[in-house]
Amino acid sequence: MSYAPKSINSKLAAIVCAGMLLATVPTAVYNWQISKETTLGMTRQIMIGEANKAASFVSSIIAEYDGAAHATSALLAERYAEGKLDRPSLLRAMRAKLEAFPQGFNSWFIEQPKALDGRQEELRNNADLSTNNEGLFAVGYSRGSDGTISHGTYERIEDSEWYRLPIDTGKGALTNPFIYGVGDNPPLIATVAYPVKSGDKLIALTGNAVDLTSLSAALSTVHPMGTGRVTLLSAKGRMVRTCNGYSCRSRWRGSTRPGLQWSMFPWTRSTPRSIGSSWQS
Repeated sequence: MSYAPKSINSKLAAIVCAGMLLATVPTAVYNWQISKETTLGMTRQIMIGEANKAASFVSSIIAEYDGAAHATSALLAERYAEGKLDRPSLLRAMRAKLEAFPQGFNSWFIEQPKALDGRQEELRNNADLSTNNEGLFAVGYSRGSDGTISHGTYERIEDSEWYRLPIDTGKGALTNPFIYGVGDNPPLIATVAYPVKSGDKLIALTGNAVDLTSLSAALSTVHPMGTGRVTLLSAKGRMVRTCNGYSCRSRWRGSTRPGLQWSMFPWTRSTPRSIGSSWQS
């Protein structure tokens, strides 16, 4: 009977300890969860901040191309209204525009049927006048990898975005990426296209292309938080990236929003060596 008090004290102590344990474990779990959520939230904010920096960089580049195309469209419309828009002046204007835009890839103009001077059929395939198979004045200047500027003509493709969007909307448009099928190593590009209008009359389309191959290569050197990667994402949910010297494309699994996205998923080591002739699923 002399050990009863000690036994009672031990039981009371055990009960108190168990109660304290039961009270502190949920608190510890709760504190751990709060700490985890806080850390993830801070990390996410840092990631969003880094992505926004890259997005601002890309947006500023696109704004330059858009501004150049928009200004050119307005100037050409004004010259048409004054009766001063002719083929020789257009050739000079397109070349001068590209020369004044060092980072530009190309500069182009294509008239609507008989819009410039009423001539078309009799001018088919006239290299001196820069007309295409239809007889349309379709001039383009491109800058090669060595910086040289070349001149050529091209055909209108009525169902293509670069031709259809500015006509359908009556305003400037940025296309989804596509292959610019010129040269030995055709790049992946997106085109900024604007209508040239005088009043309600559509005279032509003009614009310039963004070389996404070069832009993607530049973005591939950006590593947010040391190990992150930045890539372009088209409106169709396709990523643009450079791999092994080639432009590659793959579907973005995390989002279908257009713009710039930051991938948090591992990148595959088996990268494609070539891409198709269009930006389609």
